[in-house]
Amino acid sequence: MTLNTYETLRGGKYLSAGTKIHTDNEVLISLMKIYRPDTEGSYGNIYFWEGIPEDVKKELGDTYKYNEEGYAIVLEEDITVYSETEKGFIYACCDLLRMRKDDIVPQGLVYNRPLAPIRYLKLFTPAEWEIEDFKKIVDYCCYCRCNGIMMEISGGMEYKRRPEINDEWVKYCEFMTEYSGKTEDIQHGFPWDKNSIHVENAGGKVLSQKTLREMVLYCRERGIEIIPEVPSLSHCDFLILPYRDIAERKEDPYPDTYCPSNPKSYEILFDVLDEVIEVIEPRYINIGHDEYYSIGLCDRCKDRDAADIFADDVIKIYDYLAGKGVRTMFWADKIIEVPLADGRKWGGAEYDIYHKGEKVGTVPATYRSIERMPKDIICINWSSGAGRIVDNMYLERGFDMVYGNFNPTIMPELKSRFDAGAKGGGPSNWSFSNLTYMQVNRHLFDLYYASLLFWNDGYADDRYDEALKTSLTDMFRFSSADKYAVPHIEFIHTTTFYRQFTYFYDGTFIDYNVDNIGKYVIEYYDGTNYEIPIVYSQNISNKDRRWYRPPVGTMLFDDEFIMYGTNYSRTNRFHDVDRLLMSSGFGTEPIVYGEDTYFRYITEKPFPDKRIKGVTLIEEPGKEGTVILKSIRY
Repeated sequence: MTLNTYETLRGGKYLSAGTKIHTDNEVLISLMKIYRPDTEGSYGNIYFWEGIPEDVKKELGDTYKYNEEGYAIVLEEDITVYSETEKGFIYACCDLLRMRKDDIVPQGLVYNRPLAPIRYLKLFTPAEWEIEDFKKIVDYCCYCRCNGIMMEISGGMEYKRRPEINDEWVKYCEFMTEYSGKTEDIQHGFPWDKNSIHVENAGGKVLSQKTLREMVLYCRERGIEIIPEVPSLSHCDFLILPYRDIAERKEDPYPDTYCPSNPKSYEILFDVLDEVIEVIEPRYINIGHDEYYSIGLCDRCKDRDAADIFADDVIKIYDYLAGKGVRTMFWADKIIEVPLADGRKWGGAEYDIYHKGEKVGTVPATYRSIERMPKDIICINWSSGAGRIVDNMYLERGFDMVYGNFNPTIMPELKSRFDAGAKGGGPSNWSFSNLTYMQVNRHLFDLYYASLLFWNDGYADDRYDEALKTSLTDMFRFSSADKYAVPHIEFIHTTTFYRQFTYFYDGTFIDYNVDNIGKYVIEYYDGTNYEIPIVYSQNISNKDRRWYRPPVGTMLFDDEFIMYGTNYSRTNRFHDVDRLLMSSGFGTEPIVYGEDTYFRYITEKPFPDKRIKGVTLIEEPGKEGTVILKSIRY
């Protein structure tokens, strides 16, 4: 599948050590990842020039449209990159890597411009031990030509004005991570609806302001801005932990909603926002506000209208941020009323709460608050699986809308939905900010697939098969480039072992007792042995994968899948896709042999100076399934 807005390509030349890169920008040089030694038939030079010249615009014709992130690449004996900004140069360098096959890049002309202005990845603040992975994720975002990372801050950033928030956050996370799934037991263990508990944020610890500033700089140098998410009103357990008197629901031992009628709530929140702004210097802040359940309960709020409570809170925070020169984004589910296929309503609709089969309360409607929302607020639509009806609720009122929890493979009519006015979006990883969880939760795949939509005017729903294969191949090419440049071992294998696809979110962790299905033992002539674990959904997956996508409404998966506020089996407005196949992408390259899917996995060769005598496959006892090794190369 072509990744370019415009291309006229032929033949090709090598990118090699003999190709001179003419720039003082060390980031551009680092992103190029040229490993081939100087080779005859290589490009001589790579030049970078600001602005796109008239002769190139003339050749592009009507395809050319001014865009500060757009770029053109002219490939002849040399390579010349033209763009209005450094950001365009970064995308062009990553484009050259995507175009490279066996170190050969075609000659001709390539032109690209984004079709969506806001292209991001949503994740938690990384833990200290995740910083190196975070940098790799940022570089991968460059490869996917993203321009933002939405980072939930919560209790995970050092607060110098209110250190008690950090102290209580660490204690809270230690308690909540006693075992995998404890957070879910607590969330669903009371006779009222509660918010999910984000204990993976900063690894349940606190990241220093100094480290966070360094991360912001690393992103900024690569054309990526950090969009902090500071959950407020709802999902704000971190704010309430040291100040229980601001909790809306007084009887909740783990409160997640502050009282919006208590001035102290805003004293605390605004102190937090001030420090976030000082450290990150953002253009946007996401203020949360999704899944607001505990409404109008305390003495201060009980006589107030729910829609007014919600609107007043949003406007108060919006005005404060506007005074700081920051534009507000928010999860916008509570300002709409979404009809579901079974007759129920979702979002900001009134609904009854049931506990153990009995009605125990009612959450009042807030959807009328949409009438009071500031028109330049950015609405994050995370119920896109419910269909275009939700898009229209925002767009017809003139709001800028982006997709949150963006799952591009399941949404029909994507191209036309962006043509109608959606400004972009991004997938969300509600777990640890490292490559393992990002892959297994399939968000590395979602991010790359989304880039095909965001940058390719020719994308269409009927090109899913092509886009799927392109994504899986190019993701692996990125992740394995460093390994192929050094002594390595390549496995092509599969397994009959099966575990259904699972999102590891909100305090539910990968169970390696389940997913470790075997190991390869590397034996060297000097008697040294080295073990390489075989881990399901990380470096291998089940052989019976589905590479096609059935029509909207066709249900093929084997579990009732509830996600993002909408039970898909009731809404019936989405595509069913093979999520296991996608979750194997990045760490492996899925390959079809006959009717089975195998997985190419590469690892750096342990002890590269030693001679390997043999490799033994040892399967984990007690597993229902077997590992099938097709080939091994070293």
